[in-house]
Amino acid sequence: LLQRQVEGAGVKVMVGEKVTGVKGRKKVTGITTGNAELACDLVVWATGVRPNTALAKQAGIEIGQLGGIKVNDKMETSIEHVYACGDCVQVWDQTFGKPCLSLLWASAKEQAAVAAANCLGEPRSYPGALSVVIEEIAGLTAVSVGATEDALRNAFACEDFTVQEQETQAGYLKVIADSQRILGAQFVGNYQGAGAVAAWMRQGISPEEIKGVLANREQLKWAPWYAHGASVAQLLA
Repeated sequence: LLQRQVEGAGVKVMVGEKVTGVKGRKKVTGITTGNAELACDLVVWATGVRPNTALAKQAGIEIGQLGGIKVNDKMETSIEHVYACGDCVQVWDQTFGKPCLSLLWASAKEQAAVAAANCLGEPRSYPGALSVVIEEIAGLTAVSVGATEDALRNAFACEDFTVQEQETQAGYLKVIADSQRILGAQFVGNYQGAGAVAAWMRQGISPEEIKGVLANREQLKWAPWYAHGASVAQLLA
């Protein structure tokens, strides 16, 4: 769906290709891939992000195995009363149950609130990173909450989860869940319900409990946005 939207805007999309070389001496004239040679005058490299931990290392703060500053659930480093948050830290992944680098603005904002509260003497814990990515591509909005299907299949040898998909004129929805919780959801076009899914994943409630929430009119009065997750709940039925 996204690919069709991008191509409709006049952009050629080549999937499964890898850039193997850049042509030109004084300026870029093209690139080569495993299967083609393309003329161009500009190349943009997207190579990822890594934590900058130079200052922490100088201070003797422990660095985690993934290269980020190691913190506990209070966002406290290995030195008491010294806190860290954001792209430089290694935290716990709520979905996969292991350390991760959550290099996302939403994660940094939540971590900062936890670190600030603890700095002020108000005990607060960070529940772990929950990936939330929002992109607008060629006028079409895409939202991903939690894990993708490919990430889950690569992470777990067993496939003890279900994948439900729905495509309508309004957009596309995919929900990945097991009997205990939602593991991930992706929205393209109509993304109503993404906020509710993120809240349910944060709370760790099961698909059955979600149905109970949506049936509880009193609860919906103070959290009306939960009702937007009805389409997700229908796929979980």
